[in-house]
Amino acid sequence: MLSEPRVTLDMYLDGEAHRPFAYRVLVPTVIRELDNITPSFVSSQLDQIATKLEASTSVAAGITNKNPRAILWLGLILTVSLVGYVVAGHRLYSELFPGSASLACLGTLQLAIIVPFLGQKLGHVYDFTVLFFMMMLLLAMRLGNRPLYIAVFALACLNKETAILAVFAYGAVYWGKIPFRRWIFDISCQLLVFAITYGMARWIFRDNPGAGMTPWLSDQLPYYRDHIGRFFVFAALGVWLVFRLPECPSFLRRAAVAMIAPQVVLVLLGAKPGEVRNLYEILPIVSIVVMRDVEIAICRLRYRLDAAKS
Repeated sequence: MLSEPRVTLDMYLDGEAHRPFAYRVLVPTVIRELDNITPSFVSSQLDQIATKLEASTSVAAGITNKNPRAILWLGLILTVSLVGYVVAGHRLYSELFPGSASLACLGTLQLAIIVPFLGQKLGHVYDFTVLFFMMMLLLAMRLGNRPLYIAVFALACLNKETAILAVFAYGAVYWGKIPFRRWIFDISCQLLVFAITYGMARWIFRDNPGAGMTPWLSDQLPYYRDHIGRFFVFAALGVWLVFRLPECPSFLRRAAVAMIAPQVVLVLLGAKPGEVRNLYEILPIVSIVVMRDVEIAICRLRYRLDAAKS
């Protein structure tokens, strides 16, 4: 997507990306701040490396490559996000399934699950940070760490407005678990944070080209009618979740139901048909369920092998 004129990294950095992409300000802001604190002699070296990278791979910050080194900063952010995603996922999994014997290999599986999403070669600068923040929000919820949760939530709202889905999960997870007044207070604080961050972003970039959301609902049926295989893949995934979630811990069930349903609605209304990267918000939950199934399969295989030896 970096080569698409509406959303090049250069346009993000200049505040000229089309709406709604311009609202996702966190990654461009971090890149600008990293650039500001980098000594000039280091910046010039990074520009040279980035220019060579463009010559050999065509990967660049934009059509004119106005900010060559920005692509390297983006690569750093994406790498840190993926590492954080795995670390947070590892911790969340161990919290949900204590005593797990297969944690060492599950991190690799967690990354492998992302691979099909990358196959379309479509993506935005904030995709991997979405994964990281959503996993961190789930972990903070599980740990009951309110300060950590609200701090991560504020950053997640600056990263992408779909962070609002975490509010649904929080509400479902803590419904009946904490006093009602505290529940109302926590939800209200999150909605206030979202309203401030998203409202300011919409106001700041109100004159940018584009729109708040492009309607795609009328295109969904024709697309999946012509790509029936993909329809059945998504349908099979949905059926699998329906059967597997009842066997998962209450925390995971509540969060999954609260997040997946509104995310599906958002995808149908405002996501380009077939663009699976629009499911990144719920991928952390799906990944945890997949990892659990794989661990169960590994344990069964080990049991059968041990039984065969004896």
